[in-house]
Amino acid sequence: MITISTHSPATAHPLLRPHLQALAQEVEALVSDVYWNRTHEPGRMAAAHLGSSAWVLAHERDRIVGTARAISDGAKCAWVYDVVVAEHLRGEGVGTRLMSALLAHDTMTGVRWVHLSTRDADPFYARLGFGLSEEVCRVPWRRVAMSLDRGRVPFAAWDDPGRSPLAS
Repeated sequence: MITISTHSPATAHPLLRPHLQALAQEVEALVSDVYWNRTHEPGRMAAAHLGSSAWVLAHERDRIVGTARAISDGAKCAWVYDVVVAEHLRGEGVGTRLMSALLAHDTMTGVRWVHLSTRDADPFYARLGFGLSEEVCRVPWRRVAMSLDRGRVPFAAWDDPGRSPLAS
């Protein structure tokens, strides 16, 4: 039987921190080998989960078999990260239960826009109501998604600091 637990690690009472740290250590093993996390050094995934506004876990007996987390401002927007289900349970509805619990979390219910990024799970998220950001979050101005990577060497496209690849 799969049970779901809900947590708010970023605002948790200090007495709960040791328990949450133990959970985060266990989750790190589950999420560290997925393609989007392979570039992060050990310990970073546990810290990311502990800094999340909302965090839900799927448990099978005494093991964690699924996780999903989000960072939310509680009003305007939230970002979903690290939705992972153990391989032997994929396709069994665990991911749907995790996402339902995450979206129902107190820090998520008042948010207008919930964002996420995926390489290949878009059909799964579409069944949950997600759509392409440029279609869902329409705004009357030009918008470019940008990121800053503080852990690696910049892309070759940025070798000339005076020329942005966006300029063309």
